[in-house]
Amino acid sequence: MAIRKISIGILSAVAVVCIIAGILLMLGGGNLFGPSSQSNKDTTSVDKTTMQPSDPTKYGYGEISLAKQMIIYNQQATDLASIAQHGEVSADIRKLTDEVLATHSKAADRYAKWLNEWGEDYLNLSDFPRKDEHDAYPTTSGMPTVAELDKMATMSGSEKNEEFLRLLLQLHDGVLSYMDMFGDEVQYKEMKDYLAIDKAHYAQEVKSIKDLQHTQGQH
Repeated sequence: MAIRKISIGILSAVAVVCIIAGILLMLGGGNLFGPSSQSNKDTTSVDKTTMQPSDPTKYGYGEISLAKQMIIYNQQATDLASIAQHGEVSADIRKLTDEVLATHSKAADRYAKWLNEWGEDYLNLSDFPRKDEHDAYPTTSGMPTVAELDKMATMSGSEKNEEFLRLLLQLHDGVLSYMDMFGDEVQYKEMKDYLAIDKAHYAQEVKSIKDLQHTQGQH
């Protein structure tokens, strides 16, 4: 009788263990000792918005997103310079605007070239509705509003020069902050190298702007 009781007790314990194991199998997707097949799938299937290519000859979401944004930034720099050149312009302002037009037109074209090569759609600054509304004119950090641009266009002489320098500096500070924040996501070597050149252009122009502001007595 004692042996029979022990056997029944062992069988009962085994049955309980089997039931618990069955429950765990159902909850764990069929694998008690490692990640389930679904977990493996979730781990290896990385969304392209977070994945960065390890191969410097390839591009990913980071490169595409940055190129689209840099087109807009560079085109707005040329837009500001074009407005500044209308009317009476000092020699120093003329020199700076000529430099901005040449440098940033080329930069915008370079980023667009990559996107075209990759078959990616993008928007130019002129594609946005020229009004300060939601989903209208770009408002990324540093970008002047349509109202500010239109107001500058009505100015003349030193007032216009001062406003141009102020808005251009504001834009450049925004671009440099953007580059610092997202530039490390770029792994594609050709773009990474060019981004360093573009950043140096912005930094040099910031110095030129501040020098002109000092010369003109701006603070």
